[in-house]
Amino acid sequence: ADVTIVLEAVGSIGGTVYRTDGTTPVPANKVYVFYPGAGGSIQVVGTATTDAGGRYTFGRLPLRDDYTVSSFLPDFSD
Repeated sequence: ADVTIVLEAVGSIGGTVYRTDGTTPVPANKVYVFYPGAGGSIQVVGTATTDAGGRYTFGRLPLRDDYTVSSFLPDFSD
């Protein structure tokens, strides 16, 4: 018997969050990945928390070309 297996195309996004000085990493901070939705809304598809070096990774994201990644301090200070 023939079997056809179709794998979903997925990717990952990763990086480092820095303070506005561009050199100081931001540990333990939330990072969001989203894309535009209908009527001006956004569709959040993942959240992550930066590690001690400010690094984050989102894995197994469906392939799209319109993701945005955002992170900000809870008090919006930086």
